[in-house]
Formats: sequence, structure tokens, C-alpha cells
Amino acid sequence: MTTDGFFKYTEGYVTQYFQKNAEGKFECVDQNFTAGHEVTYTDVAGNTINPPQDEVRQPFDMVGQKTPSVMPDPILYGEEDSKWF
Repeated sequence: MTTDGFFKYTEGYVTQYFQKNAEGKFECVDQNFTAGHEVTYTDVAGNTINPPQDEVRQPFDMVGQKTPSVMPDPILYGEEDSKWF
């Protein structure tokens, strides 16, 4: 099967460090993702596929965000969801 795009699901865990900010509320100031060994690849329809042989390595450079993400997971919500694109 050939595909023009795919999703890669990497299991692991996130460690977050929180400090009190100027208002006395705890705020995440650092986080790190530690990847596990379990990786699943799916096509855009959610079907499991074999790992692509020509995948370019993408590091897990996590950056804390000040506002919630607005991009939902298409596998959970479906691509037809108005929030997807």
C-alpha cells in the first residue's frame, strides 16, 4: 500500500515541572517526552500500516503552550469535524 501521509503514534510518558508564577499559581515551565518502544502507524483512514521505509526522523521537541491546542486528533474526532482544518 502506498500513502501520501500517515500518523505515527508513539507511546511513552511526559514529565512536567511546575513553578509558582507571579500570581502565585502553578505553571508548567518545562516538560520532557520520553518515548517508549511501542509505535503504531496508521493511514489517514485509521488503518494500521507497516512503518514507512523513507520516514525522516522527527525529534520530540516539546514546547509548553500558553493556550489550549485547537487541532484535534482526526482518528478520535474524524476528519469531517469542523475543527480539523
